[in-house]
Amino acid sequence: MRKDKKRSMRLVLVLSAVIFVALTILNIHAKAAEKFPNRPIEFVVCYAPGGGADRSARIVMPAVEKILGVSVYITNKGGGSGTVGVRYALNKKPDGYTIFGLHQFSTFVGGVLGELPYDLKDIYPICNWIDNINLWAVQTKSPFKTFKELVEYAKQNPGKLKCGVPSTRTSQGVGAEFLKWYVGVDIVPVPFGGSGPTLTGLLGGHVDLASIPYAMVKPHVQAGKLRVLVILGKKKIEELPDVPTAVELGYKAEPLAFAGAAIPAKVPKDRIRRISEAFDKAMHDPEVLARLKKAGFVPVYMNPEEFAKHIEDGYAKVEKIKDRVK
Repeated sequence: MRKDKKRSMRLVLVLSAVIFVALTILNIHAKAAEKFPNRPIEFVVCYAPGGGADRSARIVMPAVEKILGVSVYITNKGGGSGTVGVRYALNKKPDGYTIFGLHQFSTFVGGVLGELPYDLKDIYPICNWIDNINLWAVQTKSPFKTFKELVEYAKQNPGKLKCGVPSTRTSQGVGAEFLKWYVGVDIVPVPFGGSGPTLTGLLGGHVDLASIPYAMVKPHVQAGKLRVLVILGKKKIEELPDVPTAVELGYKAEPLAFAGAAIPAKVPKDRIRRISEAFDKAMHDPEVLARLKKAGFVPVYMNPEEFAKHIEDGYAKVEKIKDRVK
């Protein structure tokens, strides 16, 4: 009897130990499952490699992944003026492991034109990190030394000049149409499918000029290969004090360009908050800001609420010119 009792006690102890170990393992796995993030995050750049959207994202993402403690890898999904990449991201599982770039066409420009293949309500804006300075540039061997000279030629030769743009629906394309309408010239837009290809087209002499972000042409201007004729919008470029803005010349030009990050609105709120906090810290990192400025970008941080308001305000601006955007 005593031996049977001892055996029973041993069995109970063994079973208790097994159950304890099993529960411990389950608890460890449960805690691991609760931790977010615990695996790599995909950031979808909605334009071709080499453009402003791509280059600025590659400056910001290393800081974000350092804060989150996991790698953030970039996937380029160009097309549809940025909408293809957004749709791709929105079709992924809303678990917080897919973030995407947000730009003017994929929000208010496409919204005004009625060409968004998704509902903006499905998007949660995380932050804006830069405002792009767009401008018109030509090769240094171009006969046009000033914007005035180009305008005079264009008026005398309607439809002869070709202007490279990433797309007729990007801020560069829309901004160019805005300026052409005010000036009263007929310059043919040539879409290249991204800022990188547009730059290549300009350098290769495939177009007479290009409407393009300053960050893209900066090294080529410094190298003496390209010349800037006019800056779209109101803000001057410190490195180019002699280049006028369209506003200085008496023409209206809305600064529409921006780049930021967003996440599917269906992602759990605690995960959205974690991602938003990471971007907030990254955009207050002096090293990140210095790298953006060095690359020719203008860092402009907006939190989720400010970014959402900025997008809302953009609708009113684009409404003014929607009939002139092809």
